[in-house]
Amino acid sequence: MRYANDTSELVYADQVVKDELDCLLRHRSISLVVRRFLSDYSSRGNIFSGRYQVFAFCVCEAFDRLSQWREYAAKGAGYAIGFASDEMTQVRLVDDPPEGGVGHRTFQKVIYEPGAQHDLVRRILVGCATVAERYPDQSGRVWLRLNMLLSHFRLFIKDFGFHEENEWRAIAAIHEDKARQSSAGWIRKVKRFRTSN
Repeated sequence: MRYANDTSELVYADQVVKDELDCLLRHRSISLVVRRFLSDYSSRGNIFSGRYQVFAFCVCEAFDRLSQWREYAAKGAGYAIGFASDEMTQVRLVDDPPEGGVGHRTFQKVIYEPGAQHDLVRRILVGCATVAERYPDQSGRVWLRLNMLLSHFRLFIKDFGFHEENEWRAIAAIHEDKARQSSAGWIRKVKRFRTSN
């Protein structure tokens, strides 16, 4: 995702999370445990940022939008590839995420509606905070789960200005160390293939 044509979408998603965190922390009715849990997340931020390489496979519901040709197809010199959408949503992309990786096995629709985005983030924050309050000895594990959920869903939140794209995505995130090992392994396999043919 670091080479995405519009990296501002990650900034936008981070702002949605920050807004919801700030809103929840302003409530005086939340318990000290929940306040500490949410404050900890707010101060530490996304622990997965910079430690994982994130890869996205993106498709669009629309088959012929001007923006597709203008932004993605070498100024109109590209090709459009169509997929049967009813079958795409049933497909499992991989049997398991790569070793050292996390990811979704199916496509997920990008969320453009601000109300739905804020509702999703709020439900994740409140749900994890509630579990942390109920099981305080597990708060570290719950905090990691919260971080993973928000790190994942922030990749499916985009500004409403892009809603005409009607984008679907499949995401895989691989730890930097594993990504380097995988790349080296693939290079060795390709070299062996070339020399044997």
